Amino acid sequence: MVSVSTLALLAVSAAPAEQIRLADLPDETSVHLGIALLLEDADGLKQLLAAQQDPASPSYHKWLDPESFGARFGLSESSYANALDWFASRGFAITAYPNRSFFEAVGRVDAVRASLGVQIHGAELSGKRFRTFDGEVSLPASISSRVLHISGLDTQERLRHHPGTRILILGHDGGVLGPDDLRLEYDMLGLTSTGQAAAGLTTVVLGAQEGTTTRRECDGQSPGSAPFIPPSATAIEAYLALAHATATYNPIVLSNTNEDFDTCGANQEFQLDVEMQSVGAANAKDIDLVLSPASEVFATGAQYIVNSLSTAAVVSVSLGRCEAAEASAGGGGPTTAGSEMQAVQQTIDQGLAEGQTWFAASGDYGANDCNEVARGGGESASVDFPASMPEVVAMGGTQFGSAGDWSASGGLLAFVPEVVWNESQEGGGAGGGGQSLYFSKPAYQFGIGPESGDGARDVPDLALAAASATPGVAVYACGNGQDPTTCAGDDTGTGDPVVLGGTSVASPLAAGMFALLAGKIGCNQGDVHGEIYALGKAQQLGGPKVFNDITSGNNDYVSQFGQTVQGFSAGPGYDLATGWGSIDLAALISNWPACGESTTGGTSTGAASSTSGSGSASGSSSTGGSAGATGAGGTTGSGVGTGGSSSGTSTAVGTSTGSNTDGQISSGGCSCGAAQGEPALLWGLLGLAFLPSRRFRTAR
Repeated sequence: MVSVSTLALLAVSAAPAEQIRLADLPDETSVHLGIALLLEDADGLKQLLAAQQDPASPSYHKWLDPESFGARFGLSESSYANALDWFASRGFAITAYPNRSFFEAVGRVDAVRASLGVQIHGAELSGKRFRTFDGEVSLPASISSRVLHISGLDTQERLRHHPGTRILILGHDGGVLGPDDLRLEYDMLGLTSTGQAAAGLTTVVLGAQEGTTTRRECDGQSPGSAPFIPPSATAIEAYLALAHATATYNPIVLSNTNEDFDTCGANQEFQLDVEMQSVGAANAKDIDLVLSPASEVFATGAQYIVNSLSTAAVVSVSLGRCEAAEASAGGGGPTTAGSEMQAVQQTIDQGLAEGQTWFAASGDYGANDCNEVARGGGESASVDFPASMPEVVAMGGTQFGSAGDWSASGGLLAFVPEVVWNESQEGGGAGGGGQSLYFSKPAYQFGIGPESGDGARDVPDLALAAASATPGVAVYACGNGQDPTTCAGDDTGTGDPVVLGGTSVASPLAAGMFALLAGKIGCNQGDVHGEIYALGKAQQLGGPKVFNDITSGNNDYVSQFGQTVQGFSAGPGYDLATGWGSIDLAALISNWPACGESTTGGTSTGAASSTSGSGSASGSSSTGGSAGATGAGGTTGSGVGTGGSSSGTSTAVGTSTGSNTDGQISSGGCSCGAAQGEPALLWGLLGLAFLPSRRFRTAR
């Protein structure tokens, strides 16, 4: 028994007053915790990340694997084992990770109360039920000094997606953007032809599980417990066929959960994400969709990606939170949003060190990202997290500046100049952008843009199509009332052709484009900000044109209450409405440095490393504990279940055994905004184109 005198109290804020406190959870209820630990050498990691992008450094483009990351920057084996042992000795089932900076602990409510000093109970807010806790988390000083963040005690979901859709109707005027229309607009048609794509690469979408109660209600069924069903492979594979994409779609379900996530339509969000990645990454080996419980997306979800899918070229996320509300929530300690933001940054830094490039949607509320936050948000300027992180490529939104030229069959005939996406006056969305209140200005933004002296991370970096009506992006998605596996109940058997908009389009679309770039160049790229900004500055000074500079429009936001939050206007060069603008991918690839070179000067012979194995992916969904997810790259494991009692047993997450090698290609020619109005033609008919230790085993 640990004496109180040896405990370090970690303060947390009380539950918001508007929450309704429900009954304490029964002692036998299982609670899943994700515990992020402070790195042993955080400064050394920052130095490595800089060296990996410095062509004069021996570390240039030499990526780590999770075990190497853990050995260099994580806790020592003894310190990590001590933390695991402490929880295991108190009845928690432990899942260890190779990075030695995160682990999972599953235990009963009574074990949580006895070990952490908090009482888990139910709560309700705005009709949503979740679990939270009373009291202050207390841990022995030797443990608390290592802990950065604890997730899972409070499962209130603050992530947002915005599944506005419209069904495509025959006989209406106007166009919608199919896969080849997007390829034409962003100059990648010749790059995605057969034999000229990102073969061998893996791309990843980070998503959340739609709660089973919500899913059943959306499908017209009675609420009740049921296994989570991931987004329909039927709909996604129909789009992949339309896009001439040979990539394999792999849903990876990290646990079985009955948490509700937002409203009906969450699965449409992730169908959109996968389909948009396929536009650029048409011939990638795999497009993996990692689905964690909604309250753990940036804990176990992101950790799974950097530890088990470490060789993936790109990762995109279209979910987000208002940064201002998150950064100010709570008073301190390891369960606040502020500590979570630090933990997420640490996780993504690991991904960058492994060669991954991360993309995030900048949000759909213009300069007013806190609009419609569930617990209340004002009409003041704010940006979206995680897009506000300096390590993440933040994607804003554009829309066509004119009607454009279309063929009789509905295909786009030529590039259409773009303006800032802003449909807020019509009840739609607008591209997120502005200044971070939490993250300071990164070096790559020094002296850049009209707000160069603000000292803050500016958002976005780039922008792509996000409009829902001028025109919007067409995808296949299962609608509400349809079977979520087969899409039965629609007219096509492949999901309804629907139009979606928002920066949820831009983020995965950009990720797929950069996967294509990585395949063309021949190596994963890691943090690409330095090259993006070097090329942007060069273009501004008369150098090669690689971005379509957006100079018209703004992201002022007219809220649902009729108030206007003044945003930022587009202008020549970098701006806080669209960043450097949209992407001319062929030009970008032509001017992107080879693996041993850099536009910032100097050369290096460093090359990306990759991990390969004999695993294979079946493309089917599988479920289990978060360490035991299956479905991509042959990654398998026994996992830790979410129900029943804990016995103090341990497992470990291992790196992927799937074959993920850097591919090369030859040269060659919800943040979803609400859709408005009716579209043109039924585009689907047009044919548009770890840790080796004495008691932890590795789960493979």
